[in-house]
Amino acid sequence: MIKSRLAVLMAERGLKISDVYYETGISKTTLMAISENTGKGVQYETVDRLCNYLGVTPCEFFEYSPYMIDLSTYFKSEREMSNLTLKVKKQSYEKNFYFTLSINSDPYYFPIDKNDYTAIIRINLEHTDLYDNEEFYKILDDLTVSFRTDFLNELVYKSKKLIIRAIKENHELDKVLIADKKNDIKQGDKVLIRLFEDTRHEKLKRMTLS
Repeated sequence: MIKSRLAVLMAERGLKISDVYYETGISKTTLMAISENTGKGVQYETVDRLCNYLGVTPCEFFEYSPYMIDLSTYFKSEREMSNLTLKVKKQSYEKNFYFTLSINSDPYYFPIDKNDYTAIIRINLEHTDLYDNEEFYKILDDLTVSFRTDFLNELVYKSKKLIIRAIKENHELDKVLIADKKNDIKQGDKVLIRLFEDTRHEKLKRMTLS
């Protein structure tokens, strides 16, 4: 994977898109796409002009990870659990990792008050003989902070969409969420997301199902 560090480089220099546009003549639309990494590509001339203006090399302008990752949502049939699948590629290496979503209403005492949320949704790596869990966590370790943050945010976002779709389409939530007991969460509820519980990559996030 490769992406630009334009947003970081601008922030370090106290620059805005309008400043870079004024100094380089590169359109604001192009600059926005590059800074947000939403474009399909960037011209060499544009990179050359930006590197010259910012005083950086192409290696400093771009950030690279040797892994290609793709996170997919699978909404399965009524009899099967829906899930999230991560496909990881690196040269001849290719592996799929699967994630489970589980829910309970037990309180998480510290540092958040129980009244601040309806339930806890846990996102964990599915246990399977197809891979060793440490294999996945080692890949996370190898990602830069930026790429790792992007992946975790995407995982939370797609988990949220999976749950909301189930609510909107009147699917039974137990086809999406593994529950310790019946828990009728609904759209608009505030929940806690607990990622990779009891691992070195454990994270806690708040989220509203909207």
